[in-house]
This record gives sequence, C-alpha cells and structure tokens, in this order.
Amino acid sequence: MFARKLEDPSITAVKAMVEGGRLTWTQLDAAFDWLDKIKSASAHMAIALRGHSLRLGYDDISFPNKRVGAFDRIAIIYRISEGTPPLDLWECLNDGFLTTPTAITLRVKDLVIVYASNNYLLSAAFGLGSGLMQNGSATYIPGTGIFAPGFGTRFCRIPPAKILAQPMRRQHQKEGLLDNNAALQENGDGRVYELVGSRWTRARSCDFSVLPRLNSRLGYALAALETVEWIILSKEQDYGRYGTSESFFLKSLPKLQDEKRDLIQLVSTLRGGLTIPESDRITGP
Repeated sequence: MFARKLEDPSITAVKAMVEGGRLTWTQLDAAFDWLDKIKSASAHMAIALRGHSLRLGYDDISFPNKRVGAFDRIAIIYRISEGTPPLDLWECLNDGFLTTPTAITLRVKDLVIVYASNNYLLSAAFGLGSGLMQNGSATYIPGTGIFAPGFGTRFCRIPPAKILAQPMRRQHQKEGLLDNNAALQENGDGRVYELVGSRWTRARSCDFSVLPRLNSRLGYALAALETVEWIILSKEQDYGRYGTSESFFLKSLPKLQDEKRDLIQLVSTLRGGLTIPESDRITGP
C-alpha cells in the first residue's frame, strides 16, 4: 500500500525531473510527498545512527511523526557542473536538523533539490492564517488572502533556481481554521505555485528541460546555506508559537548561526570575494 500510494507515483515524477522532462502539478505533488518522506526518514535514521543518544522531545503529533504532506513545502531546484556519486544527502546528523527537521538538500546525479517543509512556513507568502502563542494560549490569526512577494519572510540565496511551493492546510480545515485562499483546494491541500521573479504563478505543469547550472562547489555551498537558513527560521517561528528559552530545539541555534556565517564566507570566497548580505530576511512590505 505504501509503495503504491507514495513510491510508485513519485518514481516517475522524480525521474522526469532529473531527465529534464515536464511534470504535471499532480506529479509535483507526488514528488513533494516523496521528499517529505525522505526528510522524515532521514531524521529517524540519524537518531538510530547516533545510538538514540539524543533526546529529541518529539510527541505523537510532531514532525517527523505526523503524516507526510501535513505541512507547507518548498523546493529550490537547479543543476551543478558535476554529479558524482549519483546520490547525495545533506548531513542529517546535524543537531539543528535533528531537533527541527525542516530542510534538507538532496542531489540526484547533477540535479540539486533544496527542500523545506514546516507548519505555517508559507503563511506570509500566500496570505494564509498563522498560529501564535499569546498570553500563554494558542491564537489563530486569519490571513489576508493576499500573495506576498517572494517567501514573505526571507529571500532566496539562489534566485535563478526553479522555486516551487505548495501550502498545505488540510489539518487546519479539520480544526475549523481554514482561510479562504486561492492557493488552497477545497480539501485544504495546496495547489503548486512557481516563483517567477518575485511573484507566485500557479503551475499546472512545469518544464525542467532548462535549469540554471552552477559550479559544483558553489552549488553545494549555496545549498547548505539555504538549508541552514530554513532551519534557523523554523526554529525562530516555533519559538514564537510555543517555545521557551529552555526548549530542546533552541539549543542548537548558536551553532547553526556559526555555520551560517562560515557558509557566507565560503560563498563569498567562491565568488571571487564578492560578498553577500548576512541577513536573509525580508524586513518590509
């Protein structure tokens, strides 16, 4: 059942993506499900590889225990100049990932996918409602329904890449919290959108025959930077909703900030000394 519902549809979709084909939005949806599964499985695998020595504090409804496809998801896709060995996965033993399993980088041959998914990750981008802790209790703030430029919260370090996103709100609908929004279907699952320039355009199909190709060293460095910054943002958002300064997922934040600074320096060096801004956040409308 698991293979028929998830693996079989995604194999065709991912293969077409790698080979530069055209995918329908339902195939992209299947590919996102598969990437969610890879991310979730990587967290569980990493815990096992570390001998279960890290106490993560997941509860029954926490990701990666919650169902695949429950949370908003984003894919940033491009190619690199070299692609050996045939399969690569960003270092998932990192404490920052394990305590907030939000973002990974997967490479298949020369195709690189930076993938992120988390609760409310696309709220600002698509004008959706968002949860927030206020005075010790959870408060749901309805969305405006207005699409924001870019991600609404941060800008991408690899703007030439193909950027796809899918807001997911099925669980919110079950809880009576679903906003009316053009990005959502009646069942609460999102349509697929592509970021073209700074604007989101609905993708009924998507062509992968032409993708930007980056030098492999720079491509890896930018992928790592994107991954770290999505994890940092998710930790901060989780802290704003239900965290405390003693929360287990915040303990890795200082090290992630150090990694981010090192990666920014590496990217600048690989670009011949051309610096990039340290902040990836969108501060104004």
